[in-house]
Amino acid sequence: MNFFESELKKIMGDSAILKDQKYVGRMCYGTIGGDLRARVEFVTLESVTIMQA
Repeated sequence: MNFFESELKKIMGDSAILKDQKYVGRMCYGTIGGDLRARVEFVTLESVTIMQA
């Protein structure tokens, strides 16, 4: 289990909405109800600061 999986489990683990949770990398897949599915994902927005010495 990597860092992102463990953090998603902390956030989504006790969710009453998202059932049948599966954790893959930075994502959590689950069933909301019927044929409705959800994907919760950590997304990194790249912010690069170039500093000149």
